[in-house]
Amino acid sequence: LSQSLMQASRFLKLRPVLYGIPIYVGVINGASYLLFAADKGLALLQQWRIPERTLIASALLGGWFGGSWAMKTFHHKTKKAAFLTPYHQAMATNIKYCLFFLPEPQKKQLNRKMQRLSTGAHRP
Repeated sequence: LSQSLMQASRFLKLRPVLYGIPIYVGVINGASYLLFAADKGLALLQQWRIPERTLIASALLGGWFGGSWAMKTFHHKTKKAAFLTPYHQAMATNIKYCLFFLPEPQKKQLNRKMQRLSTGAHRP
């Protein structure tokens, strides 16, 4: 019982941080989407472009979903391997660090699901 109370008190202290995470994710993905949209517009107008390192940094900071969505929506930078490789590496790095901070029970649960998926033994 005392361990449960300690865990609950830790959770309550983390509550403001936990509420801030979805806000951050929404803002960074929205900003990343807008960066890609602006870059596509500038490309069509043959004007100064947003540096690729800025677009890649947005993925590293967590905006990879918004950036990927924009790339598919606007058909922008979808074939340029020199951009896609570091962009996908930034995505993978961001996901890896997000998974690193998962609580241990969720890590184990995710690991079991991934193992089932990789062996084809998944449940519906």
